[in-house]
Order: sequence, then structure tokens, then C-alpha cells
Amino acid sequence: MVCLDSSRSGHAALRWAAEYARLHRSPITLALRTAEAPGAEGLADALATVREIAPGPTVDVRRRRCLRGPAELAEAGDGLLVLPADAPNAVSHALDAGCRVAFVPDRPASEGPVLLGVTTSTADEAIGSAFQEATTRKAVLRAVRVWFDPAVPIGLPTPEAFAAFDEAARRAQRELDAKVDGWAAEYPAVQVRKLVIADDPASALAALTHRARLLVVGQSARDNKTAVRLRSPLARVLRATRCPVLVVPDHVPHRR
Repeated sequence: MVCLDSSRSGHAALRWAAEYARLHRSPITLALRTAEAPGAEGLADALATVREIAPGPTVDVRRRRCLRGPAELAEAGDGLLVLPADAPNAVSHALDAGCRVAFVPDRPASEGPVLLGVTTSTADEAIGSAFQEATTRKAVLRAVRVWFDPAVPIGLPTPEAFAAFDEAARRAQRELDAKVDGWAAEYPAVQVRKLVIADDPASALAALTHRARLLVVGQSARDNKTAVRLRSPLARVLRATRCPVLVVPDHVPHRR
């Protein structure tokens, strides 16, 4: 489902949603905001855009309140909600939605790899979705584990500091291997490249989106806590991303 928006970023979201429908051979729903619905000409333009990109999938047009609360977002179930990356309250929408949410920037994406942001809490739903997207798009999957440990004295030129850094990096590599290797065996056609970085997670992921076609990240139930929302790195990623960001809740299965 994509909410029609006459802005440039809204048009970018519409085009990406249509391309997603074409790649996945899935229907697409155009939701009209009841208070801000485009006129007949705007709707005709949106339908023409979708038909130009995805002539096959079914197009459903619905007039409804759009983005008014989590209950409505949950109606999408195991589907996909597509929003502009600069949508107001973007993080709240991602955390409240009962489905996957894609945030699309008003910037041309690269034809590079599909990025998967991996943490110790990343669930199989997000990892499986990333492998499926890489398969569908015939792209390399770059699995990235960005770690930051304030207890590790980065930058101190001492043997103890070097040893602590090396151990933290090895631990992050083991965590990444444990998350990804089983899925790599299930998707042997996907070329997987792993990357472990010691950095601020939001800054590192945002920088990597400059050469990526899609970033996939997970959303766990604990992310809904108010304190987590306030310091969520997702907001920083969305402000700087150069590619669409797919947020996958840990209760939504990936599509094979």
C-alpha cells in the first residue's frame, strides 16, 4: 500500500512501490487521504505511472484516512506500506505498523548491493526478507555488523587496547556469521559479502546506502518502548539515506 502524495518524495515512493509490485508480481493498493485526496487528474497520473512501471499487477484504489494511527497501519498485515523517507513521524510509523514499511528517499538509488543491517537482536524475518530481496533483484547481499563498545579504548596505542579491539571485532564477526550463514546455505544463488565495522551504527549504515539499492533492517518488539523511540538510530538513517530502507517487524514472515 502506498499513500498518494503530490510531493516529489511522494512521487518517488509511488514509483518505487510500482517497481516492487512488478518485481514481486504482487498487487498494489493506492490509498487516498480523505482530507487531501488528489483530484481526478492527479489520480489518473498516479495510475498511469503505476501502469508504465508495472503493467501486470492488479491496482486497487481505496479512499481512506491515511497514516492516522497504528491500528490502520496494522491492517496491511504481512504486506508492505511504502512511505517517503521524509514522512512526518517516520520512526513512529515504522514502530507502530503491523507490517513491513519501506521508506523511499527522493534520490536516485544505486544499482549496488542489498544491504542488511545486523545486530544481536536482528530476527530471522528481516534476514530472510533481505535474502529474498537480493534474490528477486539479482543483487549481491552485503551483511553489515556495525558495533560500538564504549568499554573498548579505540585509538589508544597500547597492546591492551589493541587486544581489546581485536577481541571485540572477532566477537562481532562471530555474531554476524551466526546470523547469516544458515540463510546463505538456504539461498546458495545469493552472493553474500560480510562487513564488520567499528563505528556509530546510524552513521555507518547511512554512508553505505550511497552505493546500495536497498537497506533492510529489523524491528523488534522492544523497539516500541518510548525511550528506545527517542534515541532510535532509524531517524538518523532516514534523514541521510540514499536508498530505500525496508523495516521488517520480527513477527512478519518473509515471502519466499
